[in-house]
Amino acid sequence: MLSNESILILNTLIYLTTLFFYLKKMKSITIGSLLLMLYSLISITAYFLFIDPHSNRFFTQLNLFSFVYLFFVLILIALPILKFNPNKINSLVLPESFFLKFLSIFIILIFFINSFNVFSSINAIFSSRFLDFSLANDIYNSTRDQINEPGINIIGVIVTAFRDWPIFLIFYHLANKRKNKFLIWGLFFSIITMVLSALSNGLRSYVVFLFMEIVFLFHIFKNYYTRPITKLLKRTILMAIIIISIPFIIITIGRFSTGYSSALNPRYATKAYLGQSFLYFNNYGLDANGIRNGDRIAPLFKKLLGLEAIEDPETRKIRYSNMKVNDSVFITYVGDFTLDFGPYLSFLFFILIFLFFNKNLRIGKNLYLHQIFLMYFLWNICTHGIFLFSFANIGGNLKIILNLLIFYILKINSNTSKVYYIPPTSNT
Repeated sequence: MLSNESILILNTLIYLTTLFFYLKKMKSITIGSLLLMLYSLISITAYFLFIDPHSNRFFTQLNLFSFVYLFFVLILIALPILKFNPNKINSLVLPESFFLKFLSIFIILIFFINSFNVFSSINAIFSSRFLDFSLANDIYNSTRDQINEPGINIIGVIVTAFRDWPIFLIFYHLANKRKNKFLIWGLFFSIITMVLSALSNGLRSYVVFLFMEIVFLFHIFKNYYTRPITKLLKRTILMAIIIISIPFIIITIGRFSTGYSSALNPRYATKAYLGQSFLYFNNYGLDANGIRNGDRIAPLFKKLLGLEAIEDPETRKIRYSNMKVNDSVFITYVGDFTLDFGPYLSFLFFILIFLFFNKNLRIGKNLYLHQIFLMYFLWNICTHGIFLFSFANIGGNLKIILNLLIFYILKINSNTSKVYYIPPTSNT
């Protein structure tokens, strides 16, 4: 019987070997290789997390099959991304879309309205305790309490549903022949308000996800930008990272006093943040003493089918208290599915998800905007999903519907509107 350490080493070798042969085949850094690097990093971190003495109270005996199941599904779902080779693309095809201009204006207006709440919240929170590290825990716990309060904030719901789109639209407008500076700067302001909103609520996930989204979009669009735009974009991203890192570090240090970090240290907290999802999946992903019957992954879809669904996270935890783990820990998007539907039905869903993306991401010599958008959707599933399924719950299900709606609208636009063929530049 293999020891826990041997299983973890084998798991890491599987990801590193896959990355090695993928890089050898592609002969360049692509979004597929970046995704495999991310998975490899998590597998390595999981090893060091498990062997840390502090982990004895969190994780139990490991088994190789759970890691194999997880690896197979992660690669299966990511195949359309892994198959994408930018070196084989002759042109980027962008539609002249009134719809995208309207969508950009709508998002700018909604985020502008929401900004009043954001700035008033920041002023109230940081006016007297800006460098008080314990503030991070206070505002994080306060945010969790507010989420569970009754009532609906319509603007907040819309902002959350559209929060992945401003950055996509910025990269689109920068590649467009007719650049609209008002829309670009308005969308940039929208992103800033979302970052400030997340940080003022003690939440780091949006900042992490935004960084992953920028990595994807930059690698997709960079070959079609002029040199001045590329330089401006790099400087803006670098400046934003430096500015955002200050409150991000403050929040991270402040959060060291709860959860995994309680009575431990920053190094362990970092390992736990990155590596726990693989370990929790191994321990409980395929057998958690029950399932949640889709109440986390698909509550909106259950309601549309006339089925009962438990929307509130706290109520859901009580209802499924017999289960060995819940969504208070990271378990990957694969684990979120298996906890809801079990490993067998989930595997069927994974095959259907793969078939949908694989069919619609058959990219030839021309790369269309609707294909980029769908690949962006899939990228977010894969990268955000190193923690949990980010399209879960009512709000996440609404984002799925909106993303698919936008995809088909863009696909129709590409077939019916005037399009521009933009060849790659020498600016690489």
